Amino acid sequence: MGETSTLDPTILTEELFTKWKQNASKSLADCKQIIKAFHVSCNLNVEAKEEELQAFHFRYQILTSSIFNEIMTFSLKEMGSIFDAHISRKEQSKEGSSTPVQKYPRWTKIRVLVKVYLRSIISFLQDLREPKMLVFVLKCTENIIPYFGPFPVVIKLFLKKIL
Repeated sequence: MGETSTLDPTILTEELFTKWKQNASKSLADCKQIIKAFHVSCNLNVEAKEEELQAFHFRYQILTSSIFNEIMTFSLKEMGSIFDAHISRKEQSKEGSSTPVQKYPRWTKIRVLVKVYLRSIISFLQDLREPKMLVFVLKCTENIIPYFGPFPVVIKLFLKKIL
């Protein structure tokens, strides 16, 4: 009776999130935790199906608005450069042709994370009503545009939400 389940969530602290942020460019595990936190934060108003919850288990609770804001701000602003670091992608010049992200050898390691991240942004956009916040999110997505390429269905969903 006094036992706690291994599925019981733990409160996500700013200290732990800061550790994840510091290591996200080097550690795929920390990057994954940030994406999970972002996914959960983007879907707070969505009732997920039971199988989705089990497939994408996040063992932390996001209880404060400050940690929620930190997750959202960091994830929106920094995930593009973190993805770039994981596939060893250098920022391409605007005039030069860019190698599609799926052509990088390490792409397969982050493919699922990128897709979850992009779909989370789309889910978040569904709930946005404030124009200033919408502009902020759209400006932040500029650095992840190359990551939409491998997912035509996600591109279509994204364009439907922003147009």
